[in-house]
Amino acid sequence: MANTRKLHYKHIKDTATLHVGHQGDIWYDPATTALRFYNGTAGGAVVNAGGTSTYLDYGSLPTNQNRTLDLTYKNHWIVNLDDGYHYTLANGVEGQELVFFAAGGLRPQDGDSDFWVNSLKYWDDGAQQWQADAKIITPFRQTDTTNTEGMIRAVFLNGCWNFQGTYVIDQGGFP
Repeated sequence: MANTRKLHYKHIKDTATLHVGHQGDIWYDPATTALRFYNGTAGGAVVNAGGTSTYLDYGSLPTNQNRTLDLTYKNHWIVNLDDGYHYTLANGVEGQELVFFAAGGLRPQDGDSDFWVNSLKYWDDGAQQWQADAKIITPFRQTDTTNTEGMIRAVFLNGCWNFQGTYVIDQGGFP
């Protein structure tokens, strides 16, 4: 039999952001509707499958290297990496959602914001069916002067990433 725990409800005197708890404790923050769990610090850590509610700004990190998209964050601020570098998107967990935002100055036509995706759902014209495979994509492709799409979603479902976005361009498989 699996070792499972049932959550028991009780009021705590501290606010959720100040409560430390005991190892194994999980508590609810009614102000943010977040679950928190014991990590030894005040407020604990937020429980959130699919990433935190904060975002990761890739412009705050060195851009002169390939960047692995951090699956512990839900929201990602995408910037141009230096010439010849790309983002890598590993497989997630079932139901995980990521949201990508285009940073000011992002120039996807330069190819420096391409994603190398381990497993991506795409339409295969030759086979006339949906497939999943390793692919390179360009998010936020500038294809016309009226593009206002500054956000793209991806959900990991049935073993692959499913992207939602009008201007996501398939660049083919890995070299």
